[in-house]
Amino acid sequence: MFSTFQTIFEISVIKWSLIFSAIFGITLFLISRYIDGKCDYWRKQGVRTASVSLWTRFTKQWFEWQRDLYIRNGKCFGVYELGKPVLYLSDPELIREVLVKDFHIFTNRRVSH
Repeated sequence: MFSTFQTIFEISVIKWSLIFSAIFGITLFLISRYIDGKCDYWRKQGVRTASVSLWTRFTKQWFEWQRDLYIRNGKCFGVYELGKPVLYLSDPELIREVLVKDFHIFTNRRVSH
């Protein structure tokens, strides 16, 4: 009798762990699809997108992280900060063009010192 109960319990644990694993896997898949869909803005605009490692982002100082992005990606590239697309410019001519000619197009600007 005890072995029958133990067998039923083991089957139940296995069944629930499989169900939990399936739900967890499907949830991770859906989250990754959602993030990939939101992080597609710069590619659609034809702007190079910088790949950002979360480990690097949280282990370096802010200015070091930005400097490394500029060194690796050049004059103009896009990143995502908290899910929002952010355009980085390092060429003075590009900056002048955005701030003077295309000022009305780029709203919600922030200044980085």
